[in-house]
Amino acid sequence: MANDTRRRILETALDRFAAQGYEGASTRQIAEGAGVNLPAIQYYFGNKEGLYRAIIDDITALTDRHMAALAERVRTRPRCPRDPARGAGWRSSARCSRPSWSW
Repeated sequence: MANDTRRRILETALDRFAAQGYEGASTRQIAEGAGVNLPAIQYYFGNKEGLYRAIIDDITALTDRHMAALAERVRTRPRCPRDPARGAGWRSSARCSRPSWSW
């Protein structure tokens, strides 16, 4: 239940900060939107700045988790030999002509 409350506050705060900016979003609006009382924000985050920092920490952790798998694939991918006579960017084998992943 506590994690659910914390998560609701974070999600609501992210929406409010995105829509209204840090200065425009109030902790009262965030609490109302999350369906919690105002002291819940102080309990979990200390203050508005602590809430904002928690959002940044969550985004950073999520990005790190998503990038870790890609980083591992990049680290373990075999290097493609280059043919200097054909230019710096030319890949000499069909296997290396494009990555196995795409955007």
